[in-house]
Amino acid sequence: MQIDDNWQNILGWSPAEMLADPLIARLHPDDQAAMVAAIHHLHSGGDYISFVGRCRRKDGSYLWLTWHAMPHIGDRLTIDLIVQPCPMSQEAGAC
Repeated sequence: MQIDDNWQNILGWSPAEMLADPLIARLHPDDQAAMVAAIHHLHSGGDYISFVGRCRRKDGSYLWLTWHAMPHIGDRLTIDLIVQPCPMSQEAGAC
């Protein structure tokens, strides 16, 4: 997995820290099922998925993010994941 330096700007984790644990471990427990469903969808032949979920910042708080995921098929299936902070109310969870 490759991690863009923007993760550090957004969440406070360095790329090395992000790679130290599975990404799902940094997701809010209530949002982990959406990530698992998205990955399953892509591994089952889906071409794109978008969902909203919270990711833990280094300071322990959570940030609402919009996740966009699409498969990239080469020698093996990899998933390109683009994440953007939600511009709307974090409490509402809407982006």
